Amino acid sequence: MSSKTLNYKILDELVDKVCLWMPLENWEQLLTDIIESYTYHLLKDDSFVGNTEAADQIYSLRMLRDFFREAAKLENS
Repeated sequence: MSSKTLNYKILDELVDKVCLWMPLENWEQLLTDIIESYTYHLLKDDSFVGNTEAADQIYSLRMLRDFFREAAKLENS
């Protein structure tokens, strides 16, 4: 699976699952699920070993997940 195909697959998952009115606390879990899925596909495919673009994307998703975690904490306090 090419990195573009994987990116589209992950994006499709996000679009299918995301609702505009999703509570902030649900975003953290959704992004965690996407990160785990992305990582699973990367580890399963030897052609992704050492792929810095994929690593950057996972890092960005983790930063986004952490942002929503903090936003949910602020909203609930």
